Amino acid sequence: MTLDASAAEYVVDVADVVREPVLGGGRPADLARLEGLLDALAAFARDATVQVYAITDRSLLTDGRLTAEERRRLDR
Repeated sequence: MTLDASAAEYVVDVADVVREPVLGGGRPADLARLEGLLDALAAFARDATVQVYAITDRSLLTDGRLTAEERRRLDR
């Protein structure tokens, strides 16, 4: 992941990924979906250091469908 949008190879809307049940996971919102997507992008790019710029709206930080630990990780 990168904080520099100009260095990114991919831009990901975290809220869309975390809240998309088609991507797996047993809960309506699951941070593991983002982790799986990051792994898949690295495999697709054949580059473990692929740069991803993550965007989201602040509502994800208060989404009660995520665990408190997941919300803390997102806030960092």
